[in-house]
Amino acid sequence: MMSTCAFTSIDVYITELIPTEVRSQGLGLTMAGSRLGAFIAPFLISAVEETYPWLMSVVFGLSALVACVALIPLWETENIRLPDTLADLDSLHTGTDSETNIQPNEEIRC
Repeated sequence: MMSTCAFTSIDVYITELIPTEVRSQGLGLTMAGSRLGAFIAPFLISAVEETYPWLMSVVFGLSALVACVALIPLWETENIRLPDTLADLDSLHTGTDSETNIQPNEEIRC
């Protein structure tokens, strides 16, 4: 149950981070990677569980740790205008102004 919650949360967060014009390709790529991992995992378990019964626990623990560390550089998206185009995303990373005038960490005022 918790893995389903985590998977859904990742999907929502990924769709917020990917610019609109490439969102379908980015989401498709991330979904394909997650499906590939879900497909390979049972085969890995059956291949090594007799020889090294502790190995799968270590692998799953390390993968969770790597996922947590990979999330550290991602920015908070609450009340921040998100990039709609690749030019907007480039301007956020370089700190330069694009034609749409999105500034890094620009808050949306309601």
